[in-house]
Amino acid sequence: MQTLVARMGGDEFVILISGMSHADTAISLANRIRERMTPAFNVDGHHLFVSTSIGVRLGQGDAARETLLLDADTAMYYAKSRGRQRHEVFVPAMRLDAVDRLRLETDLRAAIDRDELVVYYQPKVCMTTGMLIELEALVRWMHPQRGLVGPIDFIPLAEETGLILQLGECVLRKACRQMTVWLTELDVAPGIRVSVNLSCRQFNQPDLFDRIMGILEETGLSPDRLSLEVTEGVLMEN
Repeated sequence: MQTLVARMGGDEFVILISGMSHADTAISLANRIRERMTPAFNVDGHHLFVSTSIGVRLGQGDAARETLLLDADTAMYYAKSRGRQRHEVFVPAMRLDAVDRLRLETDLRAAIDRDELVVYYQPKVCMTTGMLIELEALVRWMHPQRGLVGPIDFIPLAEETGLILQLGECVLRKACRQMTVWLTELDVAPGIRVSVNLSCRQFNQPDLFDRIMGILEETGLSPDRLSLEVTEGVLMEN
């Protein structure tokens, strides 16, 4: 049995083992690797912890090495998406999921330009007075083929690809513009605000304040009519 260990790039490594034909053996090895990576590493007096996600691909027939590597990589990302610190054995359905994910990412990049993002507004009511005090902006995606797509199906993808910056700014602009219309044309409750969530990536933008002020100026909305909510992910990031 021959073994080759190589670094693919970044924090990704590949282990190629010839003569390993049983899934149980490969899974046992994956578990041993994770166990060895679990304890803290001492680097210059600092304890560092590493989470390990592993994709397993068993060679079958005359499958090309490139195919084996791509499939193992697909399984590894599948393990990451399911919570990290685990392994996943490749199955053909994962390849279909990867293709679907790529297609969804391509569609999402065009969705902003095609104005397919729709904002719904969830009312927040004071329990004491029964008065409407705030409207929370919630984004949905009106996909031309898939229909209405909920945030759980595209927000994580937007976060991972960086599209959340464009998406978040689009939602903020739509919400501010709509709030301006309501304040101008309707007899709304005094002091009512529109609430928009900020993602971790948005919160880390050095020019976030200028971007927000630019949108407020563009839409004519007074700053005291806008609430910005920091998601749990921002707090967990640092």
